[in-house]
Amino acid sequence: MELRHLRYFVAVAEELSFTRAARNLNIAQPPLSQQIRALEQEIGVSLFLRTHHHVELTAAGRQFLIDARNILSQATDAATRARRTAQGEEGELRLSFVSSAVYEDTVPQLLREFRSRYPTVALHLEQLSTVHQVQALVGHRIDAGFIRPPMDEPRLMLRTIAREALMLVLPQDHALSQNRSVQLRSVASEAWVMISREAGAGFYQQTFDLCLKAGFTPRVSMEVGEIQTAVSLVAAGFGVTLVPASFTVLRRRGAVYVPLASPVAKVEICLAYLREHHSPLLRNFLRLIRPVTQGESVKRN
Repeated sequence: MELRHLRYFVAVAEELSFTRAARNLNIAQPPLSQQIRALEQEIGVSLFLRTHHHVELTAAGRQFLIDARNILSQATDAATRARRTAQGEEGELRLSFVSSAVYEDTVPQLLREFRSRYPTVALHLEQLSTVHQVQALVGHRIDAGFIRPPMDEPRLMLRTIAREALMLVLPQDHALSQNRSVQLRSVASEAWVMISREAGAGFYQQTFDLCLKAGFTPRVSMEVGEIQTAVSLVAAGFGVTLVPASFTVLRRRGAVYVPLASPVAKVEICLAYLREHHSPLLRNFLRLIRPVTQGESVKRN
């Protein structure tokens, strides 16, 4: 049984005339009658009662009409969904993010814009560390992830989403807490609260490299899994830390955010995805990303 047999049957059932149905289908009447006869033989029941001047549906034909219409409707819907999926307008886009990425406005705005443009696409979001995002990407468990570089994985592409300055977080009673800006080397002797390498490999490495560039190795007193936890521990007097500027919205009594003196250190949020991706959904998502500066690529260490 083919879909065209169902269409022929529905046309005759709706017109109750082989002549009118053949005209509507733009085929000759004898082949149409032959096709309906073949359909009845395949099913094993008569669908129509025929006389020279009258055609009517049998009880089996009335039931078959209901089911045939449903099948044809489902086939049309399936074809539509297939086309929409191929165009990236339907399906599921699986995204992950490091927790610090959602404090900067760009990521929420991208998600909002994508949902507005593609309302029938299901967005699946999951918070993962950079290390776990890389594993999920190469394992094809997610389509893309928001990370903070650097990251060393040649199978992945990085697109810059946003850049922001780094801020030094000091205890409120620290001698430098009232300064308008602070040289990083000024806190070389302080204890440091760091995001662990497992929780934020890129941010950990960048913080460490900035300290080395400033002429010292940070004396790490504690490693934590979340930046907001680091800020709370600084407020409690356990040391100092660096955070992206977007985290200044996170107010903690006892903690003060102080800009770094020139040259201002920048931290990036990037979208990571497989070089050889074939997802129409991801392609549409990538089209929403606007270049942050002239160069969109991120240097890998």
